[in-house]
Amino acid sequence: MLTVKKDDLSCMFEVDHSNKSIKNIDDIFGVINTPAYKDMQPRHFPGIGKKKDERKKIFLKLADKFKSYFETEDFTSTESFDKWHKKQCDFLKKEFRKLSNDFGNKMTRGKAQKLINMTFKHLFLFGDAENKYFEHCHVVLDSYILEWARKNIGLEIHEAWSNISDDYDAIQQSFRDKLKTIERFKDIPPFLAEYYIWEEAKLDSISGELLVSLSSLQKTKLLLKDDYIRNRFCNDDLRSQIVKLKIELETIDMILNK
Repeated sequence: MLTVKKDDLSCMFEVDHSNKSIKNIDDIFGVINTPAYKDMQPRHFPGIGKKKDERKKIFLKLADKFKSYFETEDFTSTESFDKWHKKQCDFLKKEFRKLSNDFGNKMTRGKAQKLINMTFKHLFLFGDAENKYFEHCHVVLDSYILEWARKNIGLEIHEAWSNISDDYDAIQQSFRDKLKTIERFKDIPPFLAEYYIWEEAKLDSISGELLVSLSSLQKTKLLLKDDYIRNRFCNDDLRSQIVKLKIELETIDMILNK
């Protein structure tokens, strides 16, 4: 069973929010407007960069909704949290539509959840954030998490996180149901399990990419052994680059064989 410590999560998440407060709307807004917004990938909204003032007003309203959640909302049941979450997603869609119909159309449940759920993920690490506020929070859906879920809990959703709409609630319920069957996650909420799942999924992806890269390096080494190709088809500058590459490959070999 995992023993969850905020200090460990802060290290994994590479942030220090210990001096921030869930009672401070500026602290909440700072999370929404910067890291959570970046994770939502604003490139999905071409031209949004020209509407900074309008976006700030929307995010200030959302920050106030988060602050009210910690002060007044009923966070004791999954049902009440799910309703609150859906309400905030609808709010974002409505407000973005005011900026332009195109923005409104592109604000899917998948994009809205990324902003809201990443905000909760940061807020959990605030100095005065108590576990009870986050018991029913959702798993952040992104490409790493969805790929992990397909491999490990049989999730059959194959669309990108940014396009998810009607399937969102069913996906969250799958995490709630299936993570209980995994020993290391069975006694912690899916929201907390996601911190560890994301790290695992990212490592799995990087490992695969590294194997592909190493395979390419092996092929490159074979090419460099062919003096005829190197001398026949390379100009002086390229030949110099090849020599440098060969030295780098030899260094990599030394590191891997230690």
